[in-house]
Amino acid sequence: MKKLRFVLVLIICSLFSFTGFAQSVQIDYPSDTLKICSGAQITLTASGANNITWTANNLVIGYGSTLISAPSVSSWIYASSGSGISLSKDSVYVLSTYSIVDIVPASNPIYLCKYSDTLKLSVNALPIGGVYNWVTPGIGTNTTNRNQSFLFGADSKVLVSYTFQGCTRYDSVSVLYRNIPLPNLISRDTLICPGDRITLSTTVSNPNIKYSWSPILGINVANIPNPIFNPKVTTTYTVTVTAADGTCPITTSLQIRVKNVNVQIAGRDTLEICNPPGFAQLSANTTGTMGVVAWFPQNGTLSDSTIRTPRVTPKSNSWYYATYTALGCTVVDSIFVRVDSIQEFGLSAHLAKSKYCPGEIVALVSNSINWAAYPDMKFEWLDKDVSFLREEEFGNLVVVTTAPRWYIRKNINHGCESFDSIYLNVIIPNLNPSLKDTAVCQGAMFNITLQNPNLSEIEWTASGDGTVNPNDQVTVKVTAGTASFAIFVKAKDQGCPGQVTIPVTVKPPFVIRLDQDDTLLCKAASFDASILSPSPLNNITWGTSNGGSLNPSDQTRTTVTASDADLDFNVYVKAKDALGCPGEGGFSVKPKAKFRIAFSISQKGIMLRWIISNSSCFTAWDE
Repeated sequence: MKKLRFVLVLIICSLFSFTGFAQSVQIDYPSDTLKICSGAQITLTASGANNITWTANNLVIGYGSTLISAPSVSSWIYASSGSGISLSKDSVYVLSTYSIVDIVPASNPIYLCKYSDTLKLSVNALPIGGVYNWVTPGIGTNTTNRNQSFLFGADSKVLVSYTFQGCTRYDSVSVLYRNIPLPNLISRDTLICPGDRITLSTTVSNPNIKYSWSPILGINVANIPNPIFNPKVTTTYTVTVTAADGTCPITTSLQIRVKNVNVQIAGRDTLEICNPPGFAQLSANTTGTMGVVAWFPQNGTLSDSTIRTPRVTPKSNSWYYATYTALGCTVVDSIFVRVDSIQEFGLSAHLAKSKYCPGEIVALVSNSINWAAYPDMKFEWLDKDVSFLREEEFGNLVVVTTAPRWYIRKNINHGCESFDSIYLNVIIPNLNPSLKDTAVCQGAMFNITLQNPNLSEIEWTASGDGTVNPNDQVTVKVTAGTASFAIFVKAKDQGCPGQVTIPVTVKPPFVIRLDQDDTLLCKAASFDASILSPSPLNNITWGTSNGGSLNPSDQTRTTVTASDADLDFNVYVKAKDALGCPGEGGFSVKPKAKFRIAFSISQKGIMLRWIISNSSCFTAWDE
């Protein structure tokens, strides 16, 4: 806060008078101590001599009998005349009393937003212990409190004094009310047509006032008092008005209602067509059906300018507009029709051949594209697969041949499309062996024949312990070993190399399972034995060794009869499976020992004692 300072100046005047040669300077003040407020003003005079000089703190501060002095701190002031033995001098001590006073808050002026605002002020003063006195209209009788509250009815000035040890200091502040007017609105509720632009405030911008409209959508400038409104839908706008420093906010609002009249051309804003045929179908969608639709320009390219779905046939790029008039409003929508063309480019293989082998790398290119005429040309290859190695710039393609096929490219220039294609005749080598894969018995021999007579450079090999013995280039005789193996054949078909692998599964001799294992049998006794697995079997043969006899009831079942001799013998069966591979099974038969039956007769009766020894075979009675 700016301080009001009253300059305190000490004016000390010294008058010297000489009476003959006797001169005596005397300051004309009743005591040796002079009390003054810092910065106050006082006049001192001295008499008794002429040519009086005034000094303070060893500095000359004036001449004459009268001096105006303004000491800022306490100090001695001297009045002197003459020099040497004729020097005459007198002094007085000036005691300076210091004090300050400041109104808080320290801003001047203080602005209030409205007349009902209460202003609270306080005083900072030094030294402490003085007396405050507020001089303000309407403050009441309690004017000596350090803190005060004010309620003003107009712009005012607040003055406060502070007295300490007889010295009084003053501070003041002006209180002003801000004039924050709301925009002068023509209307707070307005009905407009879609697309209308309207200003609803006549207020002129004021640099001391800030404006903020929300929402900002549909407003040209949101921080002025009179923006142009152009909402697309019904919207309520609110404006906040403040002082330039952002204080004293006030708000008001208005509503702009937009009539429900609209037209929209279906589809994208840009329609691309190709010439020829060079036509497009337009369609206008409207709110309601009672209004009037009109299309422009009416230059002969519209099939009918008064219907909702006309057909247009522009010869060059053109704008078309659809207007719709209803409820006193006319609305418009537009669409840009781009007219393009496209050339035939052709597609060729580099290097061109009548036939290709699988695995060859071929570039498919076009050499006749006029990029100056078609700078936006794009290409798209259809039916992509793993053969596509790289899609090059300018619609070229690098492929690896896998099979005969058509390569088709779609050419696109905005609304125009065309297609180019090329056929690559890829020869798939036809190595067609008479056996694709087979299962054989150990050591079996068989033939494999290539059934395509157009093959050349035929080469046969086998893996593992299988062997091949070509009768000629087309037929080979194969001998199986003991383990499965593979046969490889390489050949060329119309100059293209191919290879076929023929897996051969070698079956080892199999075991025929019977329902009888090794067993004990009484002499001349019999039992049946049957084949359990595998099935089916062919060429089944039963046999024995070292005795015993067989009586097969059919191929899979036989009756085994032991001989009377005490000889072990074996029963075996041999057969072949569906592949003709041999198998065998069997068991051994051992004779059982006889058992004895002994008994004795006693006087008390007959006691039979049976003795069975390692056999259940029947034998004769013992005597």
